[in-house]
Amino acid sequence: MCHVRLSLGARVDKFGNIDHAVFSPRLAAVFQPIRDQSIRVSFNRAFRSPSAVNNYLDQLLVSPVDLSPLAPLLPPALQPAVASPFPLVVRAVGSELPIGTTAQAKLKQESLTAYEIAYTGTIRNRTTLGAAFYINDSNDNINFVQLPSNLDPYTSATPPPGWVLPPSIIDVLASQGRYLPRTAFTYLNLGPTRQKGLELSIDQRVTAAVTAFANYSWQGGPEILEDPNPFPTSEMSFAPTNRFNIGGTYAQGRLMGSATINYTDKAFWSDVLTSQYFGYTEAYTLVNGSFGVKWDQGRIITTIKSNNILNKTVQQHVFGDLIRRSVVGEVRFQF
Repeated sequence: MCHVRLSLGARVDKFGNIDHAVFSPRLAAVFQPIRDQSIRVSFNRAFRSPSAVNNYLDQLLVSPVDLSPLAPLLPPALQPAVASPFPLVVRAVGSELPIGTTAQAKLKQESLTAYEIAYTGTIRNRTTLGAAFYINDSNDNINFVQLPSNLDPYTSATPPPGWVLPPSIIDVLASQGRYLPRTAFTYLNLGPTRQKGLELSIDQRVTAAVTAFANYSWQGGPEILEDPNPFPTSEMSFAPTNRFNIGGTYAQGRLMGSATINYTDKAFWSDVLTSQYFGYTEAYTLVNGSFGVKWDQGRIITTIKSNNILNKTVQQHVFGDLIRRSVVGEVRFQF
């Protein structure tokens, strides 16, 4: 006999920086055709309201600009001034601040609509299998974007800080379609995208003292959905396509330990400043482990844990986040 269990939920939220209350429904149905085997189908919608940074950021940044093509047009005394990139000071603002003298459109909440079908099964009380396929549709994504350079440019009347060339050069550049932006970045709601993914897992009880596991996830690149204001391709980021983890644990008597190997595919990041800062992080593999001993009939447990045992230089973000080996010692007292 097939057992069916339904789960329904909903919530309504209203934040001061969005115009209307937001309704977030959730629905899940679990079908259990036989004992220890189940299929889950779910749907939910969630949202994120703009943050204080999204609304009120006001930050000055330095964006180097190559002015060396101007050298032939300048007298010899000024040519050294364009030999190196000019450190152009640009402004990044939140949605509640104007761009020049023009007010921005109010940010809306971003939304995520998720669909999932999953299977979980246990075989002989020793092996647990899992599989899940999901589709995530996001819309009105709140994204830090680069503005068109001619939206709020510097002019000869308002040259950028540190400008040593004749101000008229700025107007010459503008006549050629080359603008020096004064306000260069803001937060905008972008169009809808769809992302699909697959997750597979197995957990195995090998003996009473040893367990093992392995899991794999695939995440496809984002798909731009049709919309009057489509998601700009220049703002796309690509999460790692493949991730794989394998490991095991041991616990018997006074001794305990664990070991894991984690592989993460390359990823493309475009969420920092201008395109010269975009780029890929390389795929990497982490080897982690721990070893522990129980003392005084388990009242004292000493453990040493290490992440990235091989001490590889792992970069998790194109703009930083470097990981090297870490070792932690731990003592726990139980009374």
